[in-house]
Amino acid sequence: MLLSPAEDVNLNVCPPGAPEPVRHRLFRDWLRSHPEDREWYATTKRRLARDTAHRPRDYSLAKNDVIDEIYARIFAA
Repeated sequence: MLLSPAEDVNLNVCPPGAPEPVRHRLFRDWLRSHPEDREWYATTKRRLARDTAHRPRDYSLAKNDVIDEIYARIFAA
């Protein structure tokens, strides 16, 4: 992930063949078909955006526990 000097842009760059684009699509599709996880993720993001407004890096890291739990559900299914 690249951040602009002002930390107002996050850009994720993946090399060809990297698994991340597939993981991102799996996550997107899961949230589209599982409203309870979509709401949990959205609620978490809103709270973290408010609580870390002046610390964008903290926001990204703070989401990891929720994201990891959702991925666990995805891969268990």
